[in-house]
Amino acid sequence: MFRRSFLPSILQGLRSASSDSGKGLVLVSICLPALVNPVLSQDPTGSNRAQAVERALAMNDRIRDQYLYQQPDSAILLARELLSYATDQQLEEMQAKAYNLIGVALYQQGHFAEAIGNHEEALAISRRARLLLQEATALNNMGSIFQDQGDLVRALDCLSSSAALLEKADDQKIYPAVLANLGIIYSGTRDYPRAIEHFTRSLEADRAVGNDVGVASSLNDLGLIWLEQGDGQKALSMFEEARQIHERNQSDKGTAHSINNAGLVYLRQGDFARALSHFRMALSLRKKIDYRQGVANTLADIGRTFRSMERADSAMHYLHAAHDLAMNTGLISLAGETSLALYQVYKYQGNPGKALEMLEIHRQTQDSLSQQNIEEKLAQLKFQAEFDRREALFEAAVARQKLEAELAASKRSQQLRLSLAILAGLLLITGILILQRNRIALEKKKSDALLCNILPEQTAAELKATGTAETKRYAQATVLFADFKDFTRHTPQFSPNALVARLNDYFSAFDEIVGRHGVEKIKTIGDAYMAAGGLPQERSSHARDAVAAACEMLDYVQKKKAEFEARNEIAFELRIGIHTGPLIAGIVGTRKFQYDIWGETVNIASRVQSHGTSGKINLSESTYGLVKNDFKCSYAGETEAKGLGKIHLYHVEREAMS
Repeated sequence: MFRRSFLPSILQGLRSASSDSGKGLVLVSICLPALVNPVLSQDPTGSNRAQAVERALAMNDRIRDQYLYQQPDSAILLARELLSYATDQQLEEMQAKAYNLIGVALYQQGHFAEAIGNHEEALAISRRARLLLQEATALNNMGSIFQDQGDLVRALDCLSSSAALLEKADDQKIYPAVLANLGIIYSGTRDYPRAIEHFTRSLEADRAVGNDVGVASSLNDLGLIWLEQGDGQKALSMFEEARQIHERNQSDKGTAHSINNAGLVYLRQGDFARALSHFRMALSLRKKIDYRQGVANTLADIGRTFRSMERADSAMHYLHAAHDLAMNTGLISLAGETSLALYQVYKYQGNPGKALEMLEIHRQTQDSLSQQNIEEKLAQLKFQAEFDRREALFEAAVARQKLEAELAASKRSQQLRLSLAILAGLLLITGILILQRNRIALEKKKSDALLCNILPEQTAAELKATGTAETKRYAQATVLFADFKDFTRHTPQFSPNALVARLNDYFSAFDEIVGRHGVEKIKTIGDAYMAAGGLPQERSSHARDAVAAACEMLDYVQKKKAEFEARNEIAFELRIGIHTGPLIAGIVGTRKFQYDIWGETVNIASRVQSHGTSGKINLSESTYGLVKNDFKCSYAGETEAKGLGKIHLYHVEREAMS
């Protein structure tokens, strides 16, 4: 379980497929005949311990071999029955095994937090009963989950602890899997020498005990590293050996993975016919076993191959299929890669409308990944602070023990030496605790800064204090929408990097401007920028604040426009719309927090912007009524807005009057 390679891209624009061989979880149990009916509660009173252990082990093997990966729902029910029986019979090792089984099945269903909770139960029982192998198994599984979620600090902590226990126990079964999982982490951080070292050690250990599946998994991982480093022939030989092993063990999933990896080699070598042949074989196998993530990756690989062959229609067909499947299955990274590839194909074909659509989807996926990275970094900082705290307490305890030993030995020595030892020890302990307190304060400051980067400061403070943030209704707030005229028409004339860099310059300046005026940025949508005054902290000056910010935003864009035109470069004009009225604001999401606003006020502000004049600040009648004594304005006529009827518009002619 959890055995997954996430090496960086093998080729520009290509994504290496995840390892399918599944070696990360190893449950140590004696293979006994499976029970025909899993009715463990019928074990008669007074049955001896050996019979109880035998029954529990048989149930463990049955769950693991028949249900764990094929029917996780059934595996959970049966494992809970095993847990109940093991608890009644006081079989601590079987209790730990049952919790580990439940954790694995929950992970299969995507319930990561619950999976961690069950592995922690297994860990606690194992430590209490000194069950080294079960403790190592639980740590390996937890490390693999943290690794899968991108929390490499906790992953390395768990996996390193697991490896140390297995070395102590001289284990030959779980140890290769833990080595491989450490290799995966080093691969993900591009530390290839360490990755090769760990995969090779895992490979050799699996060969020694005849674990074919583990051998094939390490061969695939090593092959991807050699491909990344430019040795295609060595990579092909490893993928071919892995394929033969998987075919011998009748593993369609593993066979498909090895075949697909070989296709990546041929694609890199420019042998498109062989690449397509391998990708299609892999696709057929992955569809056969309904492995949707693998299907999405292979469809993308086929699409990229056709793009390299300059067969645009075929490329679009497969890339769209991969993109749709990636979106439906939550593969954000793959969705971002396929949308960027489709943008490039549509741009090459001269279809700017579809190209812009795919570029905006790509940008949204990048925003999601950036948000996820911030949250993962936040979680890592919190963990590091806790880790440092425990480390300091441990150091203090060691120092205290050393001091006590010195005191006991010095009872027969002079009083002065005793006093000095006490004083030195106290100073050492105090110094350690002070240093740790400063370290924790620094990490907390970093953590708080990250949270405030995601949410308004007041909302972030409420979330930290109570764990939730209240959704609020505002009787009056001012919403500002801004977007760039003819952005879509000019998009094909920019490279993706240049376009995103241009938008980033504008939006960064807007962030600084609205922040100075006490206006809260809400979000960006494509080339549109949305902010609001009067929230989350209510302010009577919200309309004036929003209009003042809009004036500076417009000045900034006009200044940049003059600079670009002087260099004969494409320049954009800004159109701003502002409306005041009631709205609701709060946090949506449970993992990826997003502060957002809702209500008719938001819709009207958007319409004022879209129906307004470019290069102008367009106000609704309600906003005009609040700022007419502060800004010189002029009536701009009325417009028909769909669903809202006629709207009276006003223009701001200059900044605040003295």
